[in-house]
Amino acid sequence: MDTPLPLVVYLFESSRTSLKMFRLKKLGLADARKKEVRIALREWVEAEAHGLLALWLDEYGEELVELAAGRPPAKTTADLDGIAAPVLRRQHPPDRHLHFQSDWLSRQRSRERRFRKAEPGG
Repeated sequence: MDTPLPLVVYLFESSRTSLKMFRLKKLGLADARKKEVRIALREWVEAEAHGLLALWLDEYGEELVELAAGRPPAKTTADLDGIAAPVLRRQHPPDRHLHFQSDWLSRQRSRERRFRKAEPGG
């Protein structure tokens, strides 16, 4: 990585007009890079969404075709009322956010207990 000292010396010795031109040039360059990143991010999100759609169709496409044709799907699971419902969701492990919430709650409760013990008469 180049040392910033020559740049600092150049900027220090530059006129106001040169500083303004330098600043505008760098802001334009930053804006161009921001646009490139935005385009790359949009393409990444789109590719990720297409991949997930393909995975979902690979897993549940046959059921969707059967449902569109008006036939009951081959795979079914009972819903809460005991009525057969198509399996349209993959069984996932428990949400990791729930673990985070329970950890946070247990830490919060232990802080409250320590606070109550530290109070006079507690």
